[in-house]
Amino acid sequence: MSEESPRRGGGLREHAAVLGAAKPGKRFVTYHEWRATRLRRRWVRTLYLTLSLLLIPIGLVMLVTPGPGLLALAVGFGLIAQASHRCARWLDSTEHWYHRRFRRRSGERSGR
Repeated sequence: MSEESPRRGGGLREHAAVLGAAKPGKRFVTYHEWRATRLRRRWVRTLYLTLSLLLIPIGLVMLVTPGPGLLALAVGFGLIAQASHRCARWLDSTEHWYHRRFRRRSGERSGR
């Protein structure tokens, strides 16, 4: 009986667990660092960057045409955050800004 070796990149649940366990504002940098320990091949990183650079403009076009534009943008930025520490930091700051803004608006609604 041979024991099955775990996949190098981990399954989708493992990726979701890493993203979910990290604190907001540090989520994407933590995920980038976790993925950096698993992405050893340069061609995989290049593939992620290429796919993300294709998905981001496609997502922007789909924002004004029928289609899942926000989903394509989210996947594109998620892929680029796996390969780029700078983009991961930008996504963390964007998430932090969104949470501050959302809490402020929800507080205004409850005060009425």
